[in-house]
Amino acid sequence: GFAISSVLAYAAFRSIYDNVPPGAFFAFVTALLMAYDPARRLAKLQVQLDRAVVNAQMIYALLDMQPAQREMAGAKDLVVDKARVELKNVVFSYGTGSPILRGVDLVAEGGQTTALVGPSGAGKSTIISLIPRFYDPAEGAILIDGQNIAEVTKSSLRHQLAYVSQQPYLFEGTIRDNIRYGRPEATDAEVEEAARLAYAHDFILAQPLGYETPVGENGMSLSGGQRQRLSIARALVRNAPILLLDEATSALDNESEAAVQKALDTAMRGRTVIVIAHRLSTVVKADKIIVMHEGRVMEEGTHEVLAQRKDGLYARLNNLQLPVKDFS
Repeated sequence: GFAISSVLAYAAFRSIYDNVPPGAFFAFVTALLMAYDPARRLAKLQVQLDRAVVNAQMIYALLDMQPAQREMAGAKDLVVDKARVELKNVVFSYGTGSPILRGVDLVAEGGQTTALVGPSGAGKSTIISLIPRFYDPAEGAILIDGQNIAEVTKSSLRHQLAYVSQQPYLFEGTIRDNIRYGRPEATDAEVEEAARLAYAHDFILAQPLGYETPVGENGMSLSGGQRQRLSIARALVRNAPILLLDEATSALDNESEAAVQKALDTAMRGRTVIVIAHRLSTVVKADKIIVMHEGRVMEEGTHEVLAQRKDGLYARLNNLQLPVKDFS
């Protein structure tokens, strides 16, 4: 650059006017050029080291953070038999804001599907977040088979849960790695069986490297329906008795929806399922429907029972044939 050109010009001037031998001039130039690249690399290395130090400080600060939901002294492992989930007079708010849940009482019976229905802000997603103890209620209790989840270890609690979101996240790695993330000790045979049950095996084999195909960051190389089926396979390989489900088909095309719905039917079989319902197709098949509004349970029952209550919120929704998420 300009600095090297200036040094060379000065050295040439000295060589001409100060009788510096040409050999010394060329030796100087050679040494300068040889030293330039290492010096440039050292400067870049310093920048990279500074960046790495900042990143490391952020990581250690995160690792040193104490969880807001601490385990109580003497917490025991959760023992699941029927996988019955119950909320008793649960009150919750985010920070100092208005309560999101206002004295919620509900029961999800073991081995059955319970659908949560209501407009945005009714508290459906909050309930799903409270069950794994991402947050703790301000008042009330959440019980699984009669055990208060605040009194059991979080590891044993979350071991009994699987979650399928509406927008599943895939990690950078292979298809096999992403399914196995649900249970790291799962064998290859168990991973592939979960994929078959999730109706994902065939499209996986069609990929360039089969199960060893990299999916890219957040599964960008796959379609929405394929990502959903991998997420369901991840839940299946986990083999947890309680499934938390944010209905996964509302944003898919008809072909993908049919495949994902088959996979969901398999995943829900024999498990306690709590599903946030966005469309009536999921609600109709549920064993129990809980209708929420402004943080309270307004109605509960089967589709047939609720649809016959002429003045009920659910009947109004059913008559209008609106998507649940648009109901208000």
